[in-house]
Amino acid sequence: MNHLAHLQLADGPAERLGNLLGDHVRGRLDPARWSGGVYRGLHLHRRIDSLADHHPAAARLRRRFPQGQRRYAGILLDLCHDHFLIRHWSALEDTPLREWTGQVYAELAESRSAMPAPLRDALPTMIERDWLRACTRLDGLEQVLARIAQRLRRPRPLLDAGAWLRPFYPELEGCFLELYPAVRATVSRERARLRVEMRASGRPAG
Repeated sequence: MNHLAHLQLADGPAERLGNLLGDHVRGRLDPARWSGGVYRGLHLHRRIDSLADHHPAAARLRRRFPQGQRRYAGILLDLCHDHFLIRHWSALEDTPLREWTGQVYAELAESRSAMPAPLRDALPTMIERDWLRACTRLDGLEQVLARIAQRLRRPRPLLDAGAWLRPFYPELEGCFLELYPAVRATVSRERARLRVEMRASGRPAG
């Protein structure tokens, strides 16, 4: 999943911060290091990525790509999840997307001091360039894919995988529509479990 999906699947500012930190925190998660909400967000970030990578719909679609592109097809799928989340936004959220992202950007700006340096430094650009809505249109998604490819030592396989975006579009959308509800349901159950565990251990669950 990409940034927008991780943030939409979070519950409240602390969980959203934890979900955003997920790409920057490695190794075992120490619950004593984080507030309850941030810890849940970090834990759920990993759970979301695992679910999205191993869901049968995603696995079936990756097998359609040539062998040399399958690893990079996962990057394409992550970006497509954000694209289709935007397409189906009104079915998932009551708040319009532009208003919702504005609220989230404000939350993240308030939490900037708690972010590791790479994320803290990138946040103003993220807000200014509105990264959360960058995949609204297909040409925007393709531009994001090209920027990611520039950072890779071997950009060609990713660009070749990206060439499947338009011919595979209905299947990519079908994958999202099958996968995303399953991820949301699992995240909801996992969140409830974590809150119970935190309360049982005497830690604030907020």
